[in-house]
Amino acid sequence: MHYINGRLFCALPAFEMQEGRRTWLYHGTVGNEVDLHTAHVHGLVGVTAGGEHVDSKLLLPGSTAVVDIVPDNIGVWLFHCHVNDRLHASMQALLSVRPATTGPAKRAKAVSSFVPNRRRC
Repeated sequence: MHYINGRLFCALPAFEMQEGRRTWLYHGTVGNEVDLHTAHVHGLVGVTAGGEHVDSKLLLPGSTAVVDIVPDNIGVWLFHCHVNDRLHASMQALLSVRPATTGPAKRAKAVSSFVPNRRRC
């Protein structure tokens, strides 16, 4: 099984972000030459240290990356790996962006949601 933060899908509390508040996602992978990893966040776009705007980051084995995100899309989003064996082996989680409570980032938006396939839970 593959995991995020040491937990399998459905055992991991949803990651939480607040609209307009800068957040960093830290990605890392270990393994051998076949262990590529593609971390993908639905509904959000971040910026890497190299200045690329991404919603998915490809990692080679033994590498790390940091993605700087200022969430602007309220809702509950899927965070997963695009490598099929990892996706089917539980490397997925939910990421929740809650509305800003004060300041200029506060605005009315429709809330999007993702209903995961619960057959693995």
